[in-house]
Amino acid sequence: MRRIPALILLSILLTACVPQWKLIDESSNRIETEKFSFTAPPGWIQIQLDNQVVLTVDGPGLQKISVKYLEHEKAFPNLERKSNPEMLPSELADLYIAEMRKSDANGLPSFKLSSNTPLVIDGNEGFQIHASYTIKNGLKYQHIVSGFTAEKGITVIEYVAPGLHYFDRHQAVYEQLLNGFRQKS
Repeated sequence: MRRIPALILLSILLTACVPQWKLIDESSNRIETEKFSFTAPPGWIQIQLDNQVVLTVDGPGLQKISVKYLEHEKAFPNLERKSNPEMLPSELADLYIAEMRKSDANGLPSFKLSSNTPLVIDGNEGFQIHASYTIKNGLKYQHIVSGFTAEKGITVIEYVAPGLHYFDRHQAVYEQLLNGFRQKS
């Protein structure tokens, strides 16, 4: 009988440790982490996990913007490769594309690269790739990845949504976030 209060307390404590989705409003739309900051769209929700922030308005399966910082040693876990601060943006993009392909159990057989172009993000030379793929149920997704390398790691900003309706609807939000992105040292 004494175990029940202890189990309830343990349950409450564990729930408090789990990251929670938070609504973004006008007063809380500047997202600050140890590695970066950006302005998020009011009305969306966000969750922060270590050095990654994920945003969505209708659910991550319908549209998702993620901003993440990866240390060089952990940049490409599926490829078992590292990045380094001297990498050219094109090299970083090629490795990220390979990582995306390898991260799917089936190797994303439907993966199609539409573009791979240079992009400057907060004064850093980087890349932007635009790709598409189709999942098992036939739904086609559009995926934009922008990134750059810094002294201690890489920063990657992604937008993914079904191409049918959601992608075009929220692409401007992604571009605004990208334009307001600031890297911290």
